[in-house]
Amino acid sequence: MKLIQFLTQETSFLQQKDTWTIAFIAALSNTLLLNLINSASQAAVLKRIETEDFLLYLATLTLLILSKKYTLAHTITLMENALHKLQLRLITKIHQLPNTQLPNTKLLDLQYTVLQDFYLISRSTLNLSNAVLAMLVLLFIFLYIAWLSILAFSTTLLSMLLIFALLSSKRRIIFQETQHQMQKEQIFSTLFTQHLQGLRNPTTDEATYKRLQILSQQTQHHKINIGFETINLRIFSDMFFYTHLAMVLFFMPSLFAGNEQDIIQMTILILFMIGYASSIIQSIPTWNQVELAITRIYELETQLDQLIPQKQ
Repeated sequence: MKLIQFLTQETSFLQQKDTWTIAFIAALSNTLLLNLINSASQAAVLKRIETEDFLLYLATLTLLILSKKYTLAHTITLMENALHKLQLRLITKIHQLPNTQLPNTKLLDLQYTVLQDFYLISRSTLNLSNAVLAMLVLLFIFLYIAWLSILAFSTTLLSMLLIFALLSSKRRIIFQETQHQMQKEQIFSTLFTQHLQGLRNPTTDEATYKRLQILSQQTQHHKINIGFETINLRIFSDMFFYTHLAMVLFFMPSLFAGNEQDIIQMTILILFMIGYASSIIQSIPTWNQVELAITRIYELETQLDQLIPQKQ
């Protein structure tokens, strides 16, 4: 994955043990908070609410807020520093190009990549960081369910495997559509700039105008396809989770008589899992866009390296 390559080459993020440790603490405290919500809801029904439970809830919530804020803020700082250094590196290489005039289309491609692709990655950092945290929370909830019941763990594992298989197949489709969309958008941006520069040429103006209309329609088509595929993935994911929830509610009570409290806890946990899974699924188009943007940036850098005269 290009994002992993970017993080490895441009940042020390993967070696940031403190950041990863606090990220795991954030995910763990989130799971503990869910457990406290379970316990508090049961205590409220029995009218056995204790002050110690409330203080523990506040302490866990505070830990979650602080650890999550640190993780997200530190991740954004690392990413922005890496993007800044990479952008300066590209600018330096552009400055080192010979004085020969580059084709106008190439100049526009350079402008698009240096501005748009970097902006895309920058504005996506928070969304992707939240998706990673959601994955960690799902992992801890999964382990918590395993601690409650091996049967629930097995059915949850089956549901997760089915969702993962569906996710893998749909992500390839969404990736291809996103790739076509971003290519069309880049061509559209280049032609639009040329269109503004050539308005006084009736022949060129009319041809470019028609091409822009076609590109706009094609881009719209790809965006709609991406939206439909993401919606389908979200619906199928919900279907698997709610089917799993039905098994817990309607079949497990007969198998685990006397463990009604565990069933209530699993029900609440599965409902929370649906929300976290939805957050991850909705981030897939963003993942794809960032992957493609990083690919284009590195391709541009390779092209610049080939154009810069080598020192003897």
